[in-house]
Amino acid sequence: MSSSQTEADIIRTTLRYHREDTTHLEPELLRNPVTHYADPQRLAREQEVLFRQFPIIVGHVEQVELPGQFFTHDETGTPILVTRTREGQVKAYVNVCRHRGARIVTDTSGTTSTFSCPYHSWTYDLDGQLRGMRQPFGFGDLDKDQHGLVELPAFERFGLIWVRPSATAASISIALEGFQESYHFCSAHKHTACSAYLDNCSVFVDLYPHVRHAVPLAQVPELVDQPEQDWDYRENYMDQNYVFPCNFVQVMTDHVYIHTVIPTGPGTCVFKCMMLVPSVQMDEKAQRYWQANYDVVRTVFSEDFQIGEGIQQGLGTGANEVFTIGKYESGIQLAERAIDDALTGRLACPEVVNVV
Repeated sequence: MSSSQTEADIIRTTLRYHREDTTHLEPELLRNPVTHYADPQRLAREQEVLFRQFPIIVGHVEQVELPGQFFTHDETGTPILVTRTREGQVKAYVNVCRHRGARIVTDTSGTTSTFSCPYHSWTYDLDGQLRGMRQPFGFGDLDKDQHGLVELPAFERFGLIWVRPSATAASISIALEGFQESYHFCSAHKHTACSAYLDNCSVFVDLYPHVRHAVPLAQVPELVDQPEQDWDYRENYMDQNYVFPCNFVQVMTDHVYIHTVIPTGPGTCVFKCMMLVPSVQMDEKAQRYWQANYDVVRTVFSEDFQIGEGIQQGLGTGANEVFTIGKYESGIQLAERAIDDALTGRLACPEVVNVV
C-alpha cells in the first residue's frame, strides 16, 4: 500500500526526529488550571456545549444495516434512538414520547416496523411520524404532524454514525479527519505498549479542532534505507486521531478502534470502545487473533484508567493549582485550545466542514 503525501511527510519528520534526538514541540508550555478538571460549573458548561452542540460518534452502520433495525444511546444525557428508514436513510430521534414523555424504546437494539410507547401505546413510524394512539377520540383534532418524534441531526460517514444530541432545524454534513501524547508510553506502559513504539517521537498534524496524532512503531528508523516510493505508512504507524469534541479514531496496522469519552458527572465518565476488523471469514483462528488484540488494548487502557483514577482522587487536595503540559504533549495543548474556544463561543459547529 502506497503512502499519501501527508503520510510521507510524517515519515520524513519521524526520521528527522529520530536522527536529531528530538520530537514535535509546541511553542510554549501550557499551564492548565486544575479547575478545568474538577469545577462542577465547567463540567455543566462542557456537557451543554461539547456534548450537545457537536456531533458524537454513537455507533457503526452495521448496527442499522437494514430498514427497521435500531439501537439506543444514552451516554450524552440525551436519550437517543437511531434507526434506518424504509428508504434507507439513517435517522436519530430523542427517545421520548410526545404524549407524556415516557421512554419509547427500552431495548438497546432490535428490529421493528414501528415504535410504540409502552405507557399509552402512541405509535410512530420509522420516519418519526405519529401514526396512531389508543382511543384517539379523547384528543379531539390533535394534529399528528405536529407530534412526531423530535429528530436529531444525524449522518453516516466512514462507516460510522454521528449524531448531534440537540434538536435543531439545521442539518449537518461534515467530513472529518482527524490519546493525545505518547510521552507517557514508556512510563505507564513500560511492560506492554512501550517496546512497540519509538519513545516520544510522535508527529502531530493540527486539523483544528481535530488532531492527527501519528505514533511511529519501533521499526520506522529502518525506512531510512528504503526508497520513499516503497514506504508503507499503515504498516509502520498507529494513528490516534482526536475528532472534536470527544471521539478518538485509533488506526492500527490492520484494524481500527473507535473510542468515545463522555462525562456523566463530577469524577465519572463513560468510555466506549468499538473494534472494527476487516470483513473476512471469522473462523476460530481469526477470532483468537482479534480477541488477543482486543485484550492488549483492554490491558493498556486499564493501566491508563488506574493512573487516571489516582489523578482524579488528587484533584481536590490542593497539591496542584495548575497542570503543566509540556511542549511535546501537543495533542493535549491543541485539544484544550479547541475546547476553550468552544466554551467561550469562538468555535461553533458549522453546517459543512471539509478537511483535505
